[in-house]
Amino acid sequence: MTQCLWRENSNVQNAIAYVREQIPEVYNQTPGYEVKVGSGYERQPLYLINNPRPTANAVVTEVTGNQATLWLGGFDAKALASLENGTVLEVVGATGKVTMRSRDGLVGIGTIEGVVNPGTLLRKPAL
Repeated sequence: MTQCLWRENSNVQNAIAYVREQIPEVYNQTPGYEVKVGSGYERQPLYLINNPRPTANAVVTEVTGNQATLWLGGFDAKALASLENGTVLEVVGATGKVTMRSRDGLVGIGTIEGVVNPGTLLRKPAL
């Protein structure tokens, strides 16, 4: 869970939602959080700091027409193995997305929707 939290740079609610899907059911654990009522901390970034460097699961390395080549080095082994055709990756900090079409190791090919250029950071959205 700690690895997931260190990679997370959104608010507590999004982090808990992401962590929930990473914990195997056999562990029988349900992560939670508490904040002082009325404090507004639930809307604050984790660790109450603004991280100027957004986290990402992938980066666009090449764009040809509406097709993007991706480097998928931000995924852990389990998440990488679960990537399949149709998985949607959202652009970090902007609109746009890439839908996975194929993968070979850490290199993926996807279809672009919106504005996506080489160097664009992508994330798999939390459920």
